[in-house]
Amino acid sequence: MTGPRKTRRPAAVLAAAWLAAAGLALAACVPTTPSEESTMTDEPATSAPGTDLRVSLRPDGETVDAEYRLVCVDGVPVEGTDHPTPEEACAFLSGTGQRVLTAVPAKNRMCTQQYGGPQVAVVEGTIDGRRVLKTFSLRDGCQISEWRASEALIGPGSAGGV
Repeated sequence: MTGPRKTRRPAAVLAAAWLAAAGLALAACVPTTPSEESTMTDEPATSAPGTDLRVSLRPDGETVDAEYRLVCVDGVPVEGTDHPTPEEACAFLSGTGQRVLTAVPAKNRMCTQQYGGPQVAVVEGTIDGRRVLKTFSLRDGCQISEWRASEALIGPGSAGGV
């Protein structure tokens, strides 16, 4: 009588399984569903082209310490702007900034569990007439990465303050 036959899986099958698992993990990082952290609608809030945003900085996570208005037309700051670095912020929004502000993270994305501090920055207003609301924090690796990518708009965040 013979016992159950043991088979060995070829290395290629194991490698394929690992690649599939890695692909699923990466897919979790792709923005796919709405969240409370980022919204942008196709509904026009105004008919005016350009950017009109208010940036609120909260070093303790709750109390507004500083608030700035950024108004840009064609990537250039215009009257009404009191942002400390308006040229950099408008240039950021003309480049990768809109994508950062409007990306909606997947609910099941995987982030490193590191803590960068209690700071929060809230950006709200309109970009080309569409409403925008984005909350930045330093509560995990994904949020820290988004904050760093947006420093031209919201300023540096660190454990020492915003």
